[in-house]
Amino acid sequence: MRGLRSTTLLGVVLVALAAYIFLVENKKPADGPTKTRAWPVDAATIIDVTIRAAGDTTRVQKGANDGRWKIVEPVRASVDEALVGSIVNGLAGLDVERVLDQNPVGLKDYGLDPARIEVRFKTGTDAAERRLLLGEKTPGSGEIYAQTDRSRAVLLVASFVENTFSKGTFELRDKSILAFDRMKATALSITYGSTALTFAKTGDVDWSMRTPFAARGDFAAIDGALGALATTQVQRFVVDGPVRDLAKYGFDRPQLTATVTGEGEPVTLTIGGTVDGTRYATNSTSTGVFTVGENLLAELKKGGDDFRRRDVFDFRAFTGTRIEVIRGADMLVLDKVKGKDADSPDSWKASTGKVTDALKAEESLQKITGLRADSFAKGVPSGLGSPAAVVNVAFGDEGAKDSVRVFVKDADVYAVREGEPGAARLTRTAWDEALKALDSLK
Repeated sequence: MRGLRSTTLLGVVLVALAAYIFLVENKKPADGPTKTRAWPVDAATIIDVTIRAAGDTTRVQKGANDGRWKIVEPVRASVDEALVGSIVNGLAGLDVERVLDQNPVGLKDYGLDPARIEVRFKTGTDAAERRLLLGEKTPGSGEIYAQTDRSRAVLLVASFVENTFSKGTFELRDKSILAFDRMKATALSITYGSTALTFAKTGDVDWSMRTPFAARGDFAAIDGALGALATTQVQRFVVDGPVRDLAKYGFDRPQLTATVTGEGEPVTLTIGGTVDGTRYATNSTSTGVFTVGENLLAELKKGGDDFRRRDVFDFRAFTGTRIEVIRGADMLVLDKVKGKDADSPDSWKASTGKVTDALKAEESLQKITGLRADSFAKGVPSGLGSPAAVVNVAFGDEGAKDSVRVFVKDADVYAVREGEPGAARLTRTAWDEALKALDSLK
């Protein structure tokens, strides 16, 4: 009984304690300081920012007409818009964690005399210049000592603020080697040595090669070249201003030039001589010299076959409407028959009379639509004689056609598309499987 009484008494105490916490402690104001905004500033109104950090003093200004930011000191240059945007938003949204000392005797112990980082800015609605000083990190908490123009007080701000504002001139500059909208590019040309490659966009995603020969372009390869031009960044700025001695940087005999056409004027990148494992480069939209990684040349310095589409056929299993396979005196014709309704779906009918459900037929057709060149040859080698097969395909709603002649001898298989130069080398296994799949439909 004593144990039962003890347990009961303990339960009563726990209930009372819980009630106290709920009714009393939860009513108390939360401990700790309440964060306050450093300035009542809207990011959209900030028009001028000067940052002293990383050994540099950099000033950026927002254009009155176009609203775009530009570096105006120590050089005149384009900015990294995303980076400057984060700085402006960081200034407008800066929170003071708490006030540490309202009337400090000195600032050196806080790393504020001189400050490690200084940011000054102006808004379009107030002529007064605002100022933020950032000093050392506090022991333990990792917060940063700070001071603003609003008072002499030493404040504490979050540690991530340092990463936002500690930017030198190089970091703040736009380091794109060529400014263009990759999605709106309509033409690309690459020239090096005696090689000149030109490509033109022929649809939303289709590219064609114009020189050194006319052929279908490989989207992935061409888009990869555009991607390299769009995303490669400057490694070092060498000269800000007009280049008078072209030979000094190898621009008199460039290693490669690449021109992209899209909206507005075409833009051109010129790659010159080597320097410390990199390459000098310049572009048509600036007058300076910068360096790029040597790997950019490898991305762009390719032959025509590297940018050529490797799919032997343009049609796909679900787009084909008629297929003719001619092998000597034999001819197989497959026609797609549209179904009348959901109960009678599409099908493929062979000239032999066999009818195959469209979904099942498409599994077989994928063997031929999946034929891809392992490599390309200038033409069909002599000695292969007449084609082993001719495949003619009608597809799409606008009467598109594929016509391919296939030459076979032992392990050698060459496919020649009508209207394109050279021949695609195929594997014998892939070709045999494609024929077997077609034969399954007759």
